[in-house]
Amino acid sequence: MMNPMETTNSETAFRKIREDLFVLTRTDAFGRQPSPAVILADGEMILIGLGRTEDFSLLFENMGRILPLDRLTHVVAPGFAEGLVSVRKAFLAAGADPAFVVSTQLDSLMGLSARGFRLKRIGGEPVDLVLRSGRVFTFLPAPFLLSPMAFLTYDVSGKTLFSHYLFEDYPTGDAPEAWSVPILRVKDFLAELLPSADFLRPLVRLLARL
Repeated sequence: MMNPMETTNSETAFRKIREDLFVLTRTDAFGRQPSPAVILADGEMILIGLGRTEDFSLLFENMGRILPLDRLTHVVAPGFAEGLVSVRKAFLAAGADPAFVVSTQLDSLMGLSARGFRLKRIGGEPVDLVLRSGRVFTFLPAPFLLSPMAFLTYDVSGKTLFSHYLFEDYPTGDAPEAWSVPILRVKDFLAELLPSADFLRPLVRLLARL
């Protein structure tokens, strides 16, 4: 198994959270930003989240330092993932044919079933995924979080919530002055798009019981 802090790129590294959980972090102008996670389960590798499209080659390379890529059995894509077809091709070329956990809306929009994807679809109710080892993941729909395709991932065995968009934080560093106008536009956009407490409270109460 790799040293999680080894990397071929000085700005990108896997951070070891525990023996079976790694998070790919990337340092940019705002500081360290969390990105996709890898979970190991008795020889299986599960990728949770894809991160930025431009970072995929780094993700791909660093995953191979944890386990051979042919051990990848599942990829969780908790929202709109425009690069999903290219991602699958890259994994197939590396000897992996993972099942993809996606929303039913994403399958319909991108025609993933017709493209030969092996899928675990998330609709309007919580869905469990049971690995060969018996480890269980629960996917909780959260269609009001930025995207109608959004859902949360809960690792039952590891008691770990991958909240994706729900508790997403924002950089605290100073932004370049030239970004001031775009940032104000983003704030206006989020003020219209982010859900109200009426939607969030029931979900948070559900999470509290997990």
